[in-house]
Amino acid sequence: MKLALRLCLIFAACAAQPVLAQADQPVDQSEPFSDPAQDSFNAVAFGARDAGFSGEIGIALLNRDGTQRLLFTSEGGPAPLPWASVTKQVIATMVMQQVERGRITLDAPVITYLPLPPAGDTPSPTIRELLQHRAGLRNPEGTDGDDTSFYRSGLSRPAAAQWCLTDRAAPPAQGWAYNNCDYIVLGAVLEAVTGEEMDRLLADYIFLPARMKTARLVSPLDAPDPAQPEGLAGYGTSAAITGNAEDMLRFSLALMQGRLLGEEAQAEMWRGDPQLGFMALGQWVYDAPLNGCKAPQRIVERRGGIGAFQALHVILPDQGRALILLGRAPETDFGTIWAGQGLAYDLLSDLACTESQ
Repeated sequence: MKLALRLCLIFAACAAQPVLAQADQPVDQSEPFSDPAQDSFNAVAFGARDAGFSGEIGIALLNRDGTQRLLFTSEGGPAPLPWASVTKQVIATMVMQQVERGRITLDAPVITYLPLPPAGDTPSPTIRELLQHRAGLRNPEGTDGDDTSFYRSGLSRPAAAQWCLTDRAAPPAQGWAYNNCDYIVLGAVLEAVTGEEMDRLLADYIFLPARMKTARLVSPLDAPDPAQPEGLAGYGTSAAITGNAEDMLRFSLALMQGRLLGEEAQAEMWRGDPQLGFMALGQWVYDAPLNGCKAPQRIVERRGGIGAFQALHVILPDQGRALILLGRAPETDFGTIWAGQGLAYDLLSDLACTESQ
């Protein structure tokens, strides 16, 4: 639903407006519809709620003058939620940071950085092939007829990486196959080239520069948490980061502001490959028309899901805007942005498009 129509619904349902948590620049609540950012957020929040989404919803806005805004709901307090495969976007960013420092080369074979277990004449995949799910690694999904048995096995991160590298096949000549092992191995590569444990790497290279407060990588040593999916720690650097909505928005802003990557490295990470369905490195990047925008918009998209939890993280870099949905909503269908249908397309149109664009 477009912004003007949705604001009419919001005005009629003002008493039911979600509780808003805000950061960086306060919003004047005495005139809730005089602020374009607040209007956009209300349209997005009510659109997601109307579609049955349950969880945290947020937008980040980076203005051309450098000012920034974070607007988000925080149901039941800012408790950390699984980021699922948005974790892969974080790991890809860390890989590119090491590319900038000359410690990793994208097209170098993994054996340059890690000893590989024997696999006959099977060649070593490259770092780029890991980032784009083209490495031919063993796949933990469906292990022993149970999709979660690998993740519940309690393997340490090094042991998990070795499991992934055993019995690997040759990288495919074309196409890709989604595989969490690719990013489990990338985590091991990052530890090998830096000599640091992953928790320290995440803090130094991502969480602190982005000013994130709750984000962390769940460890196999942690006590089981009934609020989290079973076996979450076993996903490691493929999907085991948790954090609240504010932190994911701060990650968005740090990317848009160039605080995590230089211009050249970020351009490489965000170069969608048409031959791979516009997969870039750790995310999908493409141009898509949105309802109400005069020109197609550049979209940086990363989704994830584990059990009952879903995550959607979309950046509009040319507009300086980002949208996240983070929570427990397995029945919610985000739709397909590039095809012009579904919830994510509708919400981005409300967020991004005005008569002047």
